[in-house]
Amino acid sequence: MDLKTFITQYSRDLESVSENPSFDLQVLVAHRLQKTRSWVLAHLDEPLTEDSLLVLQEDVGRLLQGVPLPYILGKWEFYGNRFFVTPDVLIPRPETELMVEKALAWMNSHPETKWVVDIGTGSGCIAISLALLQPNIYVIATDISLKALKIAQKNIHFHRVAERVFLVQADLLPALGVRVDLICANLPYVPQQDLLSLKVAEKEPLIALDGGENGLMVYRRLMTQLAEQCKAPRFLLCEIDPHQVIPFDTFIGEHFPSSHRQVYCDLSGLERLMTVEFSRDE
Repeated sequence: MDLKTFITQYSRDLESVSENPSFDLQVLVAHRLQKTRSWVLAHLDEPLTEDSLLVLQEDVGRLLQGVPLPYILGKWEFYGNRFFVTPDVLIPRPETELMVEKALAWMNSHPETKWVVDIGTGSGCIAISLALLQPNIYVIATDISLKALKIAQKNIHFHRVAERVFLVQADLLPALGVRVDLICANLPYVPQQDLLSLKVAEKEPLIALDGGENGLMVYRRLMTQLAEQCKAPRFLLCEIDPHQVIPFDTFIGEHFPSSHRQVYCDLSGLERLMTVEFSRDE
């Protein structure tokens, strides 16, 4: 069987579980053959060996069972870089790149920025992306999950930023001995009742998705920590659900009435990111 026949035949099988089965199969074939996707497209008449065909058929079986493609590959791309992923961490998503974009924009206008905290780091994709693009900053990346931190550690070493990205196992905000300039928080924000009907919740870690009764439980705890510990940064970025913008804005205003809040839309036009600039008195 050649590559074109394999991709055509199994694309039909994957139509029920994939929005773009042909693309998924091209990526999968490239991964197993240790080639690029462009090479696959240029060599569709290449025959598959029996061993390669068996492995790819097993991969297709896992896709049909609902296993996300990034977990089969063991890696995924985020902000132009490759990150290792396992079922212990969320799969990096395009909408989260907005957080990196806005964080970089703020740091570019505040070149004195030195200390950044990435809360709920997961695979470490946000912390590492910022460190790669801002060579003068130090990032403290926290997560409550030790398993997630092990994946983040692997990514930190892969991207050679171990001297500037430090991992801490913590429930949100760690004990800090420095004044933080910027905090990135991509925390669980899915309401508990929505998890039952959410396909992503079947395969990705619930601890990274479950936002409590209204989806804001974890973010509320973070804001309370910041207020009680008097550790408000100069700038905070939070990824949220579009339906949570008004209640979250109200809650932040109660704790930090002098703060300036702004909401940004993702590529789908949905309100996805809230930024908070704190006054120096807070």
